[in-house]
Amino acid sequence: MNRPSPEVRKTLRAQCAAAKAIRERFGLGSAVQYLVEEKLSAVLTASDRCPELAAELPAFTKEIARLFTQGEIRDHLGRRRFPRIRSVLDL
Repeated sequence: MNRPSPEVRKTLRAQCAAAKAIRERFGLGSAVQYLVEEKLSAVLTASDRCPELAAELPAFTKEIARLFTQGEIRDHLGRRRFPRIRSVLDL
């Protein structure tokens, strides 16, 4: 199995830290949109082509689950369809 490079891990951690700051400054909805809709969606798409990202996906989703409850994410996504995001986060 491929191991993520330190740069990949550092980038994903920085995105999680940014989501914390966004939540404090702009609220829950903005933080979920940034980290889940934008960043997780991009990582899922890129992980199909990049084994390093695919290897880091479980740790990234675990950190997302630490930052937001499933209910918070579900409430934010509402009825919009994000099948891959919902699947990877068990929503």
